[in-house]
Amino acid sequence: MLEAYETFLAVVENETASAAAEVLHTTQPTVTRQIQQLERALGTALFDRVGKRLILTRAGERVYDTARELLQTQNRLLDALSELADPEQGTVRLGSGVTPSIYLLPNVIANYAVKHPAVRFQIVTGSSKVMTERLKQREIDLAFVTTPRTTSLHFVRCRFGGTSCAWSSLRRTGVPGRVVPYPIWRICRSF
Repeated sequence: MLEAYETFLAVVENETASAAAEVLHTTQPTVTRQIQQLERALGTALFDRVGKRLILTRAGERVYDTARELLQTQNRLLDALSELADPEQGTVRLGSGVTPSIYLLPNVIANYAVKHPAVRFQIVTGSSKVMTERLKQREIDLAFVTTPRTTSLHFVRCRFGGTSCAWSSLRRTGVPGRVVPYPIWRICRSF
């Protein structure tokens, strides 16, 4: 159905099926057929036909506005899914205790950002217990804590600038319910 909406938008913006077909790199009969199928599916005429020109009906105006929103939403969704699949871009939701967020994260993030400018960070702070729970609930992708609790999560202990820390991570994969370890070594080896 989204393809039909794309065709519909092209017809509206180009005023004829022939011009829309040229823009879409298809044939005029294909465009006409898709518009007719869309009109049947919606149960209403979308255009008044005046010669070769197609003029929107009131229903067509409503469909036009909604179709534009649908396609914009689809593009945003595809962009978001692309970010999830590519660790070199997107947003890392990072949780941290107060001590690591003050003494560790500014340098780590600054060094990482130089090498990976398309990656953004959202940082939330709280106790180690809260960050561990948020990680288990998948509200954050990565947690830096000073006192890891015994959990089913795998924590790695390390020292950063004299501060004893532990980190654990999960990364969303785009597959519901499936997570994998986030490549934290990319962040840590940056400095």
